[in-house]
Amino acid sequence: MEITYAGIVDGVVVDLLLFDSPSNDLIQEFKTLHNFDNLLPVTDERRPLDIGAAWNGTIYIDVKPTEFPSWILNEIGRWIPPIPYPTDKNFYFWDEENVTWVKVDVPSNENNEISPESEF
Repeated sequence: MEITYAGIVDGVVVDLLLFDSPSNDLIQEFKTLHNFDNLLPVTDERRPLDIGAAWNGTIYIDVKPTEFPSWILNEIGRWIPPIPYPTDKNFYFWDEENVTWVKVDVPSNENNEISPESEF
């Protein structure tokens, strides 16, 4: 029976290997040869796994890289900013250089609604 194994380094899947009923010695040999921290079977075939997926010690999380280095990957695979998004009903964009949210001035009408003619 063929089994897919994920080679993991620093919590990230760096290689996928297909084995046909491998022995523990063979798994250890590949782990050492490729400098993997772990070489683990992928047991959930319903969730396709790819290079770059994260391994949190319990589950694989297939995530895309973040464009913001300061953001943190949480336990369910979502990138979280180091400062929560403001909740004051204004619009903000993330300023990575200063690691903060920056308010966007949006034109509004007299009812405090965003104008359809607004350009962002």
